[in-house]
Parts: sequence; structure tokens; C-alpha cells
Amino acid sequence: MEWKEVFPLVLTIMIGIIAYFLKQLHKQISDNNDERKREIEELRNDFDEMKDKMPFTYVLREDYIRSMAAFGNKLDKIHDHIVLKDKG
Repeated sequence: MEWKEVFPLVLTIMIGIIAYFLKQLHKQISDNNDERKREIEELRNDFDEMKDKMPFTYVLREDYIRSMAAFGNKLDKIHDHIVLKDKG
């Protein structure tokens, strides 16, 4: 066999091997992509669940300040009432 006869055969085998590895690489990338999509969806679900629970778990700063001011006013009224009772 001559070089000109063997070269196309070797070239065909090399192209086949390269195609096989590219196909495997594409499959791995596709599998990883599907896994990442699944993980992103799980994170979205967790985030949505957390957003739904937040109003029941945390208090806004303004609401806290307002309630503490109201509580302070009530304590002042009780204090004034006690002081007036002791004087009278």
C-alpha cells in the first residue's frame, strides 16, 4: 500500500475519533447545563419561599420604632398616673 492509499483511511479514522470525543463533550456539557438549570430552579423556589415567610419573621425598622414609641408613651402615662397617685 502506498501513502496516498493509507492517508484517507488514517484521516477518516482521526475524524471519527475527534467526532466521538466532541459528541461525548457535548453530552457532558448538556448534562451539566440541565443540572445547573435544576439547581437554579431550586434556588428560585427557596427564595420565593423565603420571601413569603419574611413578613411573618422580620419587622421593618420603621414599624419597630413606631411600636416602641407607642410603648414608651404608654409607660409614660403609667408613670404619670403612679406619680400623681403618690402625691394625692
